Amino acid sequence: MRKICSGIALFPLLVFLQACGGGGGESVVPSAQKTAMVEFAVSTPNTAASALTEGVTMVAKLPAGVTVATDTAGGTTISKALTGVNNFLVYPAPTYVAANNEVTIYATNVSNAERNVVFARLICDVKPGSTLTAAQFSSITPTKFEPIGPGGSDLTLINPPVVPKITATFGY
Repeated sequence: MRKICSGIALFPLLVFLQACGGGGGESVVPSAQKTAMVEFAVSTPNTAASALTEGVTMVAKLPAGVTVATDTAGGTTISKALTGVNNFLVYPAPTYVAANNEVTIYATNVSNAERNVVFARLICDVKPGSTLTAAQFSSITPTKFEPIGPGGSDLTLINPPVVPKITATFGY
């Protein structure tokens, strides 16, 4: 009877130790990235009324490892994947050129002009086997950046200037 009681008492300990793994170097493999939500913004520490953004044109090359779904197969329009946010209307239709992984955005503020604001949001597909970091997006230097202020002023010429800001978060 003592052997049975001892066996029953040790059983939970054995189960606990079994669950610990065996000390091998195995690690948990994170699930694969499936999407990247990319936000395009304008940013400036300038608080003058002349720094308010009324519109912006941006052309940016996305990092390798992402693609953007176009509205039609083989097309370049991405009006379903890219939307204007925070009172910005994306018009004319944004485009994506797969050959060079480049997106073009034209955004107009349809309400009050703003500063330090996200103006567009893009949903990208992450290619299978690719692992991306937020830094790959935040380090993008647009090939074209034209923020427009009151009266059509070029906001890259004010001091300090309006600059682009690109961020990304990932879906799994």
